[in-house]
Amino acid sequence: MFSRPPLSPGSALGNPASPLPSSKGAIDSLERKESQEEDLYEKVKALERELEFVEIQESFVKDEMKNLRRELLRAKEEVKRIQSVPLVLGQFMELIDEHHGIVLSTAGSTFYVRLLSTLDKEKLKPNASMALHR
Repeated sequence: MFSRPPLSPGSALGNPASPLPSSKGAIDSLERKESQEEDLYEKVKALERELEFVEIQESFVKDEMKNLRRELLRAKEEVKRIQSVPLVLGQFMELIDEHHGIVLSTAGSTFYVRLLSTLDKEKLKPNASMALHR
């Protein structure tokens, strides 16, 4: 039978006459190139993750700005309402809880009302005059 000679470290494809280009400098150069490519790949992946995170943050900030604009408009409307001329005068009757009380209007009706947060609850005494808004 036909037998092939064993491969030696200096032979390519079993041909002892052709030496491999396996110089140490060429191998080091290839290893450095592979290392650099791996580093660049890792950098690209890290930058892609960072970009995705920044895009998520951007959408969150846009949503938050939209919500804050809505809240600002509501607050401005509330300030206008409070600064307007009161519709009815009344007398404070009783404090129900921290945010609500009962007020008797000059027209004779009794109202369960929300009290302004800026109102000093310590100064609220029965029969104290109050201005009522809608």
